[in-house]
Amino acid sequence: MKMKRFFSVALFVATCSAAMAQGSVTVDQLNRASQQRQNAQQRQREQVYMTPAQEIDREYFGSFYVDYMPAQLHYSYSGYSDNTSLNGIGVGFNYAVPISGPLFFDAGLKGQFFWKKEKKDGIEATTNLFSATIPVDLVYDWIVSEGFAIDPYVGLYGRYNFSATGKLEEGNLSYKVNYFDKDDMDGEVTMKRFQFGWQAGINCRISEVLTVGAGYFMDFSEIDEHTKLRGFNIRLGANF
Repeated sequence: MKMKRFFSVALFVATCSAAMAQGSVTVDQLNRASQQRQNAQQRQREQVYMTPAQEIDREYFGSFYVDYMPAQLHYSYSGYSDNTSLNGIGVGFNYAVPISGPLFFDAGLKGQFFWKKEKKDGIEATTNLFSATIPVDLVYDWIVSEGFAIDPYVGLYGRYNFSATGKLEEGNLSYKVNYFDKDDMDGEVTMKRFQFGWQAGINCRISEVLTVGAGYFMDFSEIDEHTKLRGFNIRLGANF
C-alpha cells in the first residue's frame, strides 16, 4: 500500500514537472516572438519615418549659377522716399560644407552688373553699376526625396563697387559722369565703394544637377547719400 502511494506521488510530481517545463518553454517562445515582433515593428517605423536626409551621407555641394536681379536704389530722407529701378544680372558660384546634421555653411563669389536706360523729352539717360559680392550664408539642407532638396538660407554679404557711371545724350551731345569722381560730381558727395547687407531665400537642387531658386537682398550701409540698394534674385545654376 505504501509502495502504491509512493508511485502515485512520484507520477504526480513528474507530471507537474513536465507541465511546468512545458510552460516555461512556451513562455520563452512567447518572449522571443514578442521581441522579434517588436524588432520588426521598429525596423518598419525606421523605414517609414527615416528621412532621406538620414539615409544619405551628407557632403559638400555647390553650383555655378546665373542670377536675374531686378533691383532698386532706394532713397529715403526726412519722410521722403523715392526709388530708381535697375535691371541686374549676376554670375557666380557657391560652395557649402556641412556643420552639423542638415546645417551647412555656404560662401561664394558673385559678379554683378546693374543698369538702367530711359529716354524722356529727347534726352537718353544711362546708368551702369558693376560690382562683386561675397555672400556668407547659413543653409538648412532639407532632402525631400532622392534627387530633390530644398535649401532655405539666410546670411550676410559684402559688396565692392568697381565702377558706377552715367551718361546723358541729347542729339549729338553727350555727357558722361563717374559717380566715384569728385570732379565729375562737382564736389558733391560721391558714391561709396563698399556696402554690406543681408539676404535670404530658397534654392532647390534637382537631381544633383540643377539648382533653381529665388531670394531677397538689402544693403545695411548706403551706396549714396540716404540711398541703399535692394532687390530680388532669380537663380538658375549647374551643380557640382
